[in-house]
Amino acid sequence: MDMKALSEWTLEILRRADFEAAGIRSTRSMNFDLVARRDDLLTLIKLMEDRRKFSTRDSSDMRYLSRVLSASPLLLVPSPQGDLQDGVLSLSHGIPTMTLATLKEHLIEDVPPMVYTSSGGHYVALDGERMRRARERSGISLGALAKDVGVSRRAVQMYESGMGADLEIAIRIEEALKVTLILPLDPFSRSEELDEIRDSMSRGEELSSEVLEHLDRIGMEVIPTPKCPFDALTRAEGEMFMTSIGDPGASINRLGTTLSNISRVTGNESFIVTTGPVKARNIAGTPLISAREVKDSRDINELVDLIRHRRKIGRR
Repeated sequence: MDMKALSEWTLEILRRADFEAAGIRSTRSMNFDLVARRDDLLTLIKLMEDRRKFSTRDSSDMRYLSRVLSASPLLLVPSPQGDLQDGVLSLSHGIPTMTLATLKEHLIEDVPPMVYTSSGGHYVALDGERMRRARERSGISLGALAKDVGVSRRAVQMYESGMGADLEIAIRIEEALKVTLILPLDPFSRSEELDEIRDSMSRGEELSSEVLEHLDRIGMEVIPTPKCPFDALTRAEGEMFMTSIGDPGASINRLGTTLSNISRVTGNESFIVTTGPVKARNIAGTPLISAREVKDSRDINELVDLIRHRRKIGRR
């Protein structure tokens, strides 16, 4: 399956599952290829033919962007690869990873993944509290259960405290206690682990243009976003803006439409700073501001008012 087909199939699955979704049209490699929202769940999805090509830096950038946007990152591959099989969840440098078939089972057929891979094995999450109650109700000691399933007494204690278990061991525990303990996995959960991120995309990156430097000087919070459809995330007066710097050529229409689609899904506004004069003031709902207008803005309030005015023009 080529990347275009993977994107189209993924969008179809998301929309059938009542997600509002948009694809990113770009000839460059991006940190994410699709963005989707359903109710309070926002997810950034990266599509790859081979997950082994997904690097530590790719993960760090994607996790940081997801954190800033309060989104859940997901890496999607077209078919099983190595220990990543259909119905199984994995982590690629900390990013939840699954096959297209697993996504369909989870969102359309309401069959969530139950198994995750780690260190070459297959593991499951256990309901530790239910396990403890079932063991005590059956009058089985820690030692007796440990001996029955072939693990240490300490391991049984850890399982009851919430530690994941090898799939085969978990099945033996369920058989011994005659109770269902394996929990479904949520690939879109935002764990604390995903928020413990090296800020490789934030202040560690130098501002790439005079425009971004000026936005920073007049009081906007500026977060550079390499390998994104926008050059930075900027924040002012309680609003988050996806901010792009574009040449006033034919490609600016595609950029404006792309940003408009992302804004519609994420709920964040966007604007484009043009490096030259343009007649249009708005493309598909995305305000256009010239670099001269940015530099002439005396303060952040004046610039935000201009952005809001240009936004309204496109909504008349």
